[in-house]
Amino acid sequence: MEYIPGQQLSVVWPTLSWFGRLRVAFIIRSYVQQLRKIKHPRSSVPGPLAGPSEGGMVCQSPLFGPIIDCRGPFETYADLTNFFNDRLSQTLMSEGSSTSLDSLTTFDNSQPLVFCNQYLNPGNFIVGDDGQLWLADWPFAGFYPPWFEFATMRIQAKYDKQYLHWDAIIPFVCGWYFEQERWLKRIVMSLSWI
Repeated sequence: MEYIPGQQLSVVWPTLSWFGRLRVAFIIRSYVQQLRKIKHPRSSVPGPLAGPSEGGMVCQSPLFGPIIDCRGPFETYADLTNFFNDRLSQTLMSEGSSTSLDSLTTFDNSQPLVFCNQYLNPGNFIVGDDGQLWLADWPFAGFYPPWFEFATMRIQAKYDKQYLHWDAIIPFVCGWYFEQERWLKRIVMSLSWI
């Protein structure tokens, strides 16, 4: 971040007009669309990039919970799905519910894994002195369901409320994934368990 001449978007955002904020939203949306098109030999394995012959790697994501943000490794998409559905089962047991998973909405794995940054917030973009918008931080990047980008942006926006209208651009930038977000909120307590 210190090598790109400019200011963090977090500093610039409050000074932008509505049109300026909309322009930023379009740029970030195009970045997300470009990331989702990345193909790699590991793009069918959840988590960060690794060599094509390597198995699953430990995944780090804000969606795994605030206490333990690393899980896995997950060798397959089905392993990631099973992890989250197991957390749903644990949530139901802790509530004393006798509801079967068969009657509930489970983890949404209906779309293929795509490359996600999972750290898109105003503090991780630099508005260059030339006006270019740079994405500068990638600690959670890897292949995940496309709705992970939406959910992680919403989590971060919840804690960064000072950026007026930031939360409003998220569905435009990432897609409309409120149902998946509600599902995650349902199991959030169990994500803190080992």
